[in-house]
Amino acid sequence: MDLTFSDRYDFQPEWNDNLKNVKPVKVYCKYLTYPERERCKNIFAMQENDGTKKIQVKMDQPQMLNFAIEKIEGLKVNGKEIKSADDLLASPRLTGLTNEIYEFVLEKEAKGQTDLIN
Repeated sequence: MDLTFSDRYDFQPEWNDNLKNVKPVKVYCKYLTYPERERCKNIFAMQENDGTKKIQVKMDQPQMLNFAIEKIEGLKVNGKEIKSADDLLASPRLTGLTNEIYEFVLEKEAKGQTDLIN
């Protein structure tokens, strides 16, 4: 079997009317490898009041963004270019943008398991 998978994608967020901008913010991402995805998982064992045991999995948002984002173009905050996930995560006023990018990456990761080019 000869398969070809897409391994990268880009995203233009809607945050702050970005799409109406002459030079919109563009985020270039890659799909996570299996080990990268596993490193983003935080697994919690929980017990309900009735004694029922549950497992809860939460994804580490900063870790996932650091793995997925290859570069960011078109974003400056107070004159400083935001070019990476680290830059984005270090900027306290970009929570809305960060959450939008994270939700998109999470959706792409879920769909990416079956995202064949050919």
